[in-house]
Amino acid sequence: MKESDQTLKTKAEEESGEEREMWKNMQWVKKKNQRKRMAIQMGGFHKRCVAIEEKRKDTKTKQKRKVPTSVPPPTKVQSINGFSAQVSWASPTDDIRGLIDRYELKAYEKDHPEVPPIKAIYLANGNFTGVVTGLTPSTQYIVTVSACSPAGCAESLINDRGDNNLRSSLTTPEEVPDAVSTPSVVSSPSSLSVTWGPPARPNGGITEYLLYHNNRMVYRGKSQQHNITGLDVYSTHLLVLSACTSVGCTNSSRATALTSQLPPGPLQPPTLTLLDSRTIFVE
Repeated sequence: MKESDQTLKTKAEEESGEEREMWKNMQWVKKKNQRKRMAIQMGGFHKRCVAIEEKRKDTKTKQKRKVPTSVPPPTKVQSINGFSAQVSWASPTDDIRGLIDRYELKAYEKDHPEVPPIKAIYLANGNFTGVVTGLTPSTQYIVTVSACSPAGCAESLINDRGDNNLRSSLTTPEEVPDAVSTPSVVSSPSSLSVTWGPPARPNGGITEYLLYHNNRMVYRGKSQQHNITGLDVYSTHLLVLSACTSVGCTNSSRATALTSQLPPGPLQPPTLTLLDSRTIFVE
């Protein structure tokens, strides 16, 4: 009887050990499956993140590659002075494609289209007003605005309807002349023949010239030459030319001129006075 009980006890212990081992195996398999499922989930999450990032980059690249279109012309162009103008343009509309990073203002000379335009660049920071500098006074310009992305720029049309009615044009006002040259002089013994040309930068229509001789005005008019007579032989004279527009006048630098020389005039024969047998007084 004791031997039978011992046998049963041994069998029960063996069965209990097998159950524990089986339970451990089941727990190991369960954890392994959990880790596998987690790895699969993490892999899928990573793939989704990569796909989202690639899509975002692709979208941004496509935006960068788009060149803006349908750029409206400036809404207002107004001269500040003869050398600069203020330009305003409209906020971009929905039909403009692309990522705009800057605006370019261009001023074309109407009468000289072969001359490169004058440019001014402004970042796209919400400001839609800029100033174009370096213009020439008394000149007609056509102003455009360009919307630019990294892929390129699109410029507003120069003509509003394709005809001669220009939408964004201005004529800069006149200014006083620049670079008035000193007059040229041809001398004679008693006169000066003075000539001059127009200023290098007239900045408007020249209304008159003023010629000053020794600080006194001796000529006023539109001619480009004048003779000054009744001068002393081989004498010094100071000349200044002034060129004028409707705004005002600008003087040249001062020029110095000399009337020419003459050979000595006829001389009377000397008077001789005999003082003694060895001396003569000459006068």
